[in-house]
Amino acid sequence: MNLNLNEHMARFIAHIQGDGCFSPERNAFRYFNKDLDLINDFERAAFFAFAIYCNKPYLGKTCYHVGFRNKVLAELLKKYCFSSKTWVSPEFVFKGGLEIKSAYLQAFFDDESTVTFTKRKEWYNRSIAIQLNNEKGVIQLQELLESFSIESKKYGPIRKKYFELKIMGKTNLIKFYVEIGFVSKCKQLKLLNSIRTYQN
Repeated sequence: MNLNLNEHMARFIAHIQGDGCFSPERNAFRYFNKDLDLINDFERAAFFAFAIYCNKPYLGKTCYHVGFRNKVLAELLKKYCFSSKTWVSPEFVFKGGLEIKSAYLQAFFDDESTVTFTKRKEWYNRSIAIQLNNEKGVIQLQELLESFSIESKKYGPIRKKYFELKIMGKTNLIKFYVEIGFVSKCKQLKLLNSIRTYQN
């Protein structure tokens, strides 16, 4: 099996780093999500990146589960970091074009981000935020966002453990919507509705 360092592989790795897991001793890749759109997105990434079909998704107590086992692929992907505390964005993503960067960011933000859109008395609270216990990972996400001229702010450590990356402001939210966006229909619509409330 040859690895094609393309947008599909970037998306697959981001999903495993986000809401998935890799068990090298079992040659197993698993992905968990409540959103069937994202379950389908993971399945497509696995197929187009590696020509691998996932097992049929099943509904657990809190979310859907999907995945597969493949010894050859497990050996090839051992060099990548997937642990929540130590993962890093793959080098081929940093060196790749905007299409690869966008695919990686989209999958990661689909899994890990929160889109906030709430109305206060005289203003709206609008943002896209990710909170992780991996400072290096947060910094790398920030650098990838800069490839699209999307500004973000890093906060932390929060409670001596977490680091937050937040995207705010009309220009940055529009750029994210256009250049990256979400597969999750709920998050994409929430972001669009928040952008629409800005005055011209």
